Amino acid sequence: MLLTNIQAFRKKYYLNHLIKGSLYGVGILTAYFILLNVIEYFIGFNSWVRTFLFFGSLSIAGFIVIKMIILPFMKMIRWIHTISDSEAAIMIGNKFPDVQDKLLNTLQLMRLPDENPLIKASIEQRTSQLATITFPQAVDLKKNKKAAPYMLIPIIILILLLITIPGIITESTTRIVHYKKEFIPPAPFQFILLNKDLTAFRNEDFEVSMITKGKVMPENVYIVTHEVKQKLISDKNGVFRYLFNSVQKVNSFRFEGEGFYSTEYTLNVHNRPLLNQFEVLIEYPSYLNKSTDKLKNTGDLIVPYGTEITWKFYVAHTDSLRMEFSGNKIYATPVSEGIFLLKKQQKDSEPYSVNLINKFAANKEKAAYRLVVIEDKAPVIRVDQIRDTVLYSLIVANGTVSDDYGLTGLKLFYKHTNVENSDTGIFRTIPIKLNGKSVTQNFFHEWDISYFHLKPDDELSYYFQVWDNDRLQGPKSTRSPIYTFRLPDKRALSEETSAETDQVKNDLQKALANATQLKKEMEKIQEKLKSEKQLEWSDKKQIEKILEQQKNLHEQLENINERNRLLNRKSTNFDQLSEQVVQKVSQLQELMDQLLDEKTRKMMEELEKMLGNQDNEKVNDYLDKFKKDQKSLEKELDRALELYKQLQAEKMTEKVMEDLKSLSQKQSELASKIENGKKEELVEKSNELSEEQNKINNEFEQIKKDIKELQTLNKELQQPNTLPNTNEQEQKISENLENSKESLSNKNPKKATPSQKKAAEDMKDMAQKIESSKKQDEMEAAEENMEDLRAILENLLKLSFDQEELMKDFRNIKQSDPKYLEYTQQQYKLIDDLSMIEDSLVALAKRVFQIQSFIIRELSGLHEYMDASIQLLRDRDLNQATGKQQFSMTSINNLALLLDEVLKQMQENNAESKPGTQNCQKKSGKKSCNKPGGKSDKLSDIQKDINKKISDLKKGGKQGKELSEQLARLAAQQEMLRNALREMDDPANNGKNGNNDELKELAKNMEDTETDLVNKRLNEQMIRRQQEILTRLLDAEDAFKERDLDEKRESETAKDILRDSPAFYDKYIQLRKKQLDLLKTVPPALTPYYKEQTNEYFEKINGGN
Repeated sequence: MLLTNIQAFRKKYYLNHLIKGSLYGVGILTAYFILLNVIEYFIGFNSWVRTFLFFGSLSIAGFIVIKMIILPFMKMIRWIHTISDSEAAIMIGNKFPDVQDKLLNTLQLMRLPDENPLIKASIEQRTSQLATITFPQAVDLKKNKKAAPYMLIPIIILILLLITIPGIITESTTRIVHYKKEFIPPAPFQFILLNKDLTAFRNEDFEVSMITKGKVMPENVYIVTHEVKQKLISDKNGVFRYLFNSVQKVNSFRFEGEGFYSTEYTLNVHNRPLLNQFEVLIEYPSYLNKSTDKLKNTGDLIVPYGTEITWKFYVAHTDSLRMEFSGNKIYATPVSEGIFLLKKQQKDSEPYSVNLINKFAANKEKAAYRLVVIEDKAPVIRVDQIRDTVLYSLIVANGTVSDDYGLTGLKLFYKHTNVENSDTGIFRTIPIKLNGKSVTQNFFHEWDISYFHLKPDDELSYYFQVWDNDRLQGPKSTRSPIYTFRLPDKRALSEETSAETDQVKNDLQKALANATQLKKEMEKIQEKLKSEKQLEWSDKKQIEKILEQQKNLHEQLENINERNRLLNRKSTNFDQLSEQVVQKVSQLQELMDQLLDEKTRKMMEELEKMLGNQDNEKVNDYLDKFKKDQKSLEKELDRALELYKQLQAEKMTEKVMEDLKSLSQKQSELASKIENGKKEELVEKSNELSEEQNKINNEFEQIKKDIKELQTLNKELQQPNTLPNTNEQEQKISENLENSKESLSNKNPKKATPSQKKAAEDMKDMAQKIESSKKQDEMEAAEENMEDLRAILENLLKLSFDQEELMKDFRNIKQSDPKYLEYTQQQYKLIDDLSMIEDSLVALAKRVFQIQSFIIRELSGLHEYMDASIQLLRDRDLNQATGKQQFSMTSINNLALLLDEVLKQMQENNAESKPGTQNCQKKSGKKSCNKPGGKSDKLSDIQKDINKKISDLKKGGKQGKELSEQLARLAAQQEMLRNALREMDDPANNGKNGNNDELKELAKNMEDTETDLVNKRLNEQMIRRQQEILTRLLDAEDAFKERDLDEKRESETAKDILRDSPAFYDKYIQLRKKQLDLLKTVPPALTPYYKEQTNEYFEKINGGN
């Protein structure tokens, strides 16, 4: 029991030491920690001192902890040797006065052997006495409270420092703990590195960026690498920068400013993936016929749709290579060390990038490219066209077709819809040739639409369609808009023709005025030249002006002629003209064709050349000839204008008659429709019937306007025709038509029938009345014209005889004979007689279409001969004068023969126009009459007659006046035959031979015969020549007949038709052909950019044209 109590004391004793040691140890260590940190903070020991302090502090702290905490604790738990029981007894005895040495003595006794009972009893007595005392009370733990301040004060100080100046504790502790690390003495500012990662890549630049932060800033900052100090560059924002150029290895560095250093940093170096080069293999679609392209280091690509592209990359330091196409990642296949391969068929445009990757990084710069796929676009077509708005028989289409890669076909689709047949919706095709190798080309197509025989209100729909050569997706096509060609209705065509006719008439009037003015100017300059010996500069200029005006007049007449020819064709195609009017149209056109002869052109050229010679007399002579020629032209123009007016009036008359007949038929049909229809159905269709009646009424109003126009045209004629007065009939017809319309509007169709029938009958009567009046006028005019022509023929014959008689008289006298003046006066009288005949013939020619222009020219030639004979008689040159008289007589005879031929034609036409005398048939829409006098079957008969008469005269032995007269007639007949032969051979006059050498030689032989006849040389050579002429003429007629048969056979098969196109058509065609030739020079294998530029260029050209 006693020992247990002592043990409790000992345990509490050591507990007291543990508490006390802990308090003092913590206090001492805390104070030491504070002191050490403060000293380090303010002094900043170097590494060696800090190493000493660190290990010294550890030793001190270890000693204190072991001594004051660990050892007391271990003794308390008796892990190590503790105080003995005796020492504990002494301590207890010292603590309790009652115990003193009792406890020690008792312990000593207990060590003694147990054999002595006294000792045992003493021990028991002492133990019982000491049992009342609790030995642990000898240790007062509360006394340790005095040591608490020693621990709390340092702890409180430490806490305050951590709160107020934490750097004293944290920084100092860090420096002491990291005794090996070099700690720079704290500067008044901080070095702050802005780079988050100090990793650079070999052969690349690396920029270090830093800033300073503090109350005081350094003026300059340096970077120290391998003891090399370099200044950093600062910007306006206070950022310091330094560039490591082409980093090759690991670098260590620190910053220095104002003597203060930053911590040391390390720049690590790695290898970045590197793309050395790459190749692109482009394999085009096979249908493009393009060879494979191989490109180097070219990433931006423009390729056609469906192209296969193979990329081959040569790389270094690369683990993998990835290509990204619009977000789709594709890894290339490594084929060997440093080589990657990727193949792809491209169908869409997209960006793509190349990414090289290794374990450290990807490629620095993004290798981004653009891959443009050129879609095989649909072909493009642009069409320009010119339509024949005169004859409505031709469409000239020109256009441009283009594609990015090639074309395979171009077709014209058309559909004809006429009034009788409804639209079937079926388009037919016409292929148009293209050059498949050219991506851009012009096409030109001249489309003859006369094949369709379009009628008014017919419609021709058509469009063009082109195909490309796309084999991957199938050929694509593009079509032009659907065009519509519609023939104007009958009324519109009539108005067009009327307007064009008026225009031609006005142009003829202007041309006549210009010709008259030109003749006056010639007369003025002639009068001026008579008083001058030499040409002045002003005279030359005036003559040049006259020549220029003459050229302009010729151009004006050529334009009139061309327009009239087209107008005639249009009128023939669309107007219902009688055979008689068609014949007059042809005759008038022939007359207008002959207005301009080659003789006048040559005379102008010669006069122009002669102006440089300054020969006043020759210039005056040419001006005189020119004036006479101009006078003839003026007469022919005046005649052409008058005949044109007559023809215009005649066309209008026939049009009114045909329109009245047609309208009468329409009105009769409408009346029958109403009369035979049921009342209920008619009432339901009353609006439709009323509309039809209204159209008839409007058409009749138009006919009334045409009648007024006809009356106006008739008044313009020099000899107006007799037109019946139809005012009363027009009024009645209008009233009946109005009554019919009113009845139909009131839905009473049956009531309209009588008025309709009456109106139809009156229109028919009115047409017959106009037709009867027209026929009567024609018969009377024909009789009158034939009578006038007979009188002219008689006067010509008399003039011929008088001229022959006067010629003989002159030959029988001398220049000194007193009768010379008398005979000269008779020659003057013959000229006056000729002037009267000329006036009569010119007046007749204005009414008779059959009189050809060369007849008027023959009359002008006759005047020249007779005027020349007068001038020679004045000059007393009797021989030359009688020669001119001989030519005058020959010309008179020729003129008489020609007019006799005209008279026969007029008689034949007059006979044909009478009932029961016609012998004509219509073949193929044209009237063909078997009548004598035709050229192709008459020339040989005339030649036979001439040969027979020449042979009879040679055998008869006639002399004198009778022989001269007959030879002159034969010479005139032979000349007439020669002129007819030349007309047949002239292509300009629709001759079928054109430059036939045999016919030219034949005409030359005839001309030799004429010369022999005039000179009265009747010999065997002439007889043989005449027989040869007859033989060749018969051969020529056979050739004509054979050609006619060939033409009839050829007409059964299709063939190209040569048409007279307006001048602007020819210019248009030439322009487009030039463009086509230009396109042939464009190389087909162009890059897409240049293809586009080429297309734009030609679009601009075509738009401008």
